[in-house]
Amino acid sequence: MGIIRLFEYLGTFMFAFSGAAVACEEKLDYFGVLFLAAVTAMGGGIIRDAVLNNGTPYAFKEYMPYLFIFIAVVFVIKFRNKIHDHMLLTAFDAIGLAAFTVSSGINAINNNGSLLAVIFCGLAPAVGGGILRDIIVNRKPYVLRKEIYAAVSILGSVYMYVLQNTLYNGTLIISAFLIIFITRMFCVFKKANFPTAEKNIDI
Repeated sequence: MGIIRLFEYLGTFMFAFSGAAVACEEKLDYFGVLFLAAVTAMGGGIIRDAVLNNGTPYAFKEYMPYLFIFIAVVFVIKFRNKIHDHMLLTAFDAIGLAAFTVSSGINAINNNGSLLAVIFCGLAPAVGGGILRDIIVNRKPYVLRKEIYAAVSILGSVYMYVLQNTLYNGTLIISAFLIIFITRMFCVFKKANFPTAEKNIDI
């Protein structure tokens, strides 16, 4: 198993875990938990493949990712009353963010993608599923609120693109993953946020 495929499976599990945890918070039934986990884990990749005209989306070509989704759902349902640690869930989500950004970004680089293509390929699976998840449960998309989230994915994609010819492939992948994960967690610990756009408009 290649390191890119490993990261794809890791991202799938972590985002499925996140989606299932949100589904339990919203008190969905078991099918709803499975559905939301799958959307969170695979939705962004479907958007990426559709926009880039990659043919049949990855989510519809392989069965293995759904095994990781199922395992994540079973774990969350079984221990749903014990999963209250916000920092643990944030760390899992940060791992998924880093894993998907790196795996998709590297694939774009290997296909001679431009900087914009690398950023989009890294960003779509990293944040697209979460946006769909939040829309389904009628929440403001997490990535569009004040916390620094999508910007971390963009940072990792730019890093990979700029240094693609400088670092060995394995070093580039691991270092990009660590930069994304550490930066995301640092922002959480330091409560670093973008300013919100607030304006009262009298009509």
